[in-house]
Amino acid sequence: CYGCPRIDAIPNSLGNLRVLSCSNCPNLALIPDTLGNLQWLECSNCPSLFSLPITLIILQRLECSNCRNLAAIPPTLVRLRELVCSNCPALILIQLRNLRELNCSNCPFLKSITNDPGKLQRLWCRNCRDLTSIPIVGKDFLIDHTGCPALMPIPTV
Repeated sequence: CYGCPRIDAIPNSLGNLRVLSCSNCPNLALIPDTLGNLQWLECSNCPSLFSLPITLIILQRLECSNCRNLAAIPPTLVRLRELVCSNCPALILIQLRNLRELNCSNCPFLKSITNDPGKLQRLWCRNCRDLTSIPIVGKDFLIDHTGCPALMPIPTV
């Protein structure tokens, strides 16, 4: 359903889907909680999207950049490895467990990122002016944190 201006919700009947790309759908406001088999979700450029279902527990990759009203990433996404959520101005907290890569650049009100210690390997958080803390990182950690004046010293393992 990529680029469908009239779609406002994904049908409930797609429960066995593993990959879904519904980016560039300006009226998409709802992703149903019946998509529990999704492993990859791309829903970038969906300005009407306010939240994501908590039932996406096997999701491994999520791209939701430029969703200006997306306020939270559900902490129930325990298998999520890659998250791209740049340019989401309503996002305040990212609280996950197994992230390896995170791009949350240009989220000006993002205050905190939590993750299990040492798991995060790459972090792009440019221009997150309110970001104060990130998780403990490993020795081979890569970060780009230009424009993050409030960020405290980065803890390492």
